[in-house]
Amino acid sequence: MSAHGQPADGDGDVSRALAEFAETIEMGFNDIQQTLTDPATAAAYGRTLDVVERALQGSHANGMLTDEQLGELTGVIDGMRKAPGLL
Repeated sequence: MSAHGQPADGDGDVSRALAEFAETIEMGFNDIQQTLTDPATAAAYGRTLDVVERALQGSHANGMLTDEQLGELTGVIDGMRKAPGLL
């Protein structure tokens, strides 16, 4: 899956792209002396993504996002959810 939630060319590309995305996210947490390998941090990260996804759904319901935009952004969030398990 690409960063925009679209299928990438081949399973290796998908795995590599997601692994690189996970590492980038992890580096952001490392900057604040945190890690997504810590269960409490991973749980807070997951909950934060839930809140962001609900905000996007609300924006869609209010006509601020199209179906396509919501799908693209939800695809990104779905990829981000996988980060803790890829580290």
